Amino acid sequence: PRTYMISARDRCDYTIDRIRSVRTDQFRYIQNGFPERPLLQPQYRDTWPITRDLKGQKEKGTLTPYQLHHWFESRPAEELYDLAKDPDQLNNLVANPNYRDQYQKHREILQHWMQKTGDQGQMAESLIQLEATFDLWKDEPIFKDAFKNPEYGPLLKP
Repeated sequence: PRTYMISARDRCDYTIDRIRSVRTDQFRYIQNGFPERPLLQPQYRDTWPITRDLKGQKEKGTLTPYQLHHWFESRPAEELYDLAKDPDQLNNLVANPNYRDQYQKHREILQHWMQKTGDQGQMAESLIQLEATFDLWKDEPIFKDAFKNPEYGPLLKP
């Protein structure tokens, strides 16, 4: 039987992100590689009704403070949740001294996995891959905000 499960999220089409997570029976630990980037970066979901609605509500100022922060502002670099007590993962326990051991344990599991597997998320996107992605999406009007990630800077023409 497994004692933990690892999950990862990196680039999805033109959106560049880096999220790693380890899940045990009771806890979930998350590392956000680009915490300064909002969870709802420009992405393929921009054409979906729910995404358009969220962005419209943001423009109108009708989101709750939690919704605004969760979807459109920066993220913590690390997160730890006690899923037995907080299944919706609303209370980040990273700074809670009562959970220091769990924080260290889960962080070490993830670091070991990243080293053992040669996790490619530790590497920067290659210029050739960025160029291919850019060329695929650059002429699509719906994706006018798609290339806000600084990695695309060298490809943008003034």
